Amino acid sequence: MSEEIRKNHSEMNEHHTSAAKNSRRKQRRLNNILMAVLCLVTAAVVVAMLLNMKNVLSSGSFETEPAAVETDTQKTMKNDLYEIGNNPSEIQKQYFQELTDAISSGDKQAYAEALVKCFAADYFSWQNKDGNYEVGGLQYVYGQKYLSLNDWTRWNYQADFDLYLNKYGKNNLPMVAEVTPYMFEKRDDFTVKLVDPQQTLPCYEVRANISYESTRVDLDDFVNVVAAIIVDNNGRLEIAEVYAYNN
Repeated sequence: MSEEIRKNHSEMNEHHTSAAKNSRRKQRRLNNILMAVLCLVTAAVVVAMLLNMKNVLSSGSFETEPAAVETDTQKTMKNDLYEIGNNPSEIQKQYFQELTDAISSGDKQAYAEALVKCFAADYFSWQNKDGNYEVGGLQYVYGQKYLSLNDWTRWNYQADFDLYLNKYGKNNLPMVAEVTPYMFEKRDDFTVKLVDPQQTLPCYEVRANISYESTRVDLDDFVNVVAAIIVDNNGRLEIAEVYAYNN
């Protein structure tokens, strides 16, 4: 009888041991499953956060201080028809704003005069250029005259640019201070020559005085009057011919 009790007791112990092992296995499996689910949930949360950050950044829905515009920023101003030139001076920026306003107003005289002011302020200024290869104001010129005026300027009006630069330094080169239109006239239609095909377009003439900032350079060597023949090229005014001289 005692032997049978011991045998039953042993079997019960083995049964409890086996049950405990099975319970631990189930618990480990459950723990593994819970860990896997937790990892998936964590990954989903991280992905959601990244997508939300991307949407916020792309939409610009958060507020930041606007970036400062440096005075020598290249081509920072433009409208539907024109873009300001490289390294614009304050007077060039002012004139470009006048040009933009004149275009919006529909006033052809204001438009033509502002165009000449923008052209002259850039074309006749040298301080904002690095060599005679930089010609200003060409964006206001009739398209097919662009290259011819560029070449003529480099080898004529700006032929001595490097000599002045080496002798006086960049900060003493001529810089336009003001362009003052004194004549506006509607002229007969103008035929733009040296282009293919030739075009005859509505035409205006603007004349303006030019003054320069004080400098060591003898400013009598530089022109102080500009006369521009301006054509209306499908609503966009462009300089077809330009004459400059000292009065």
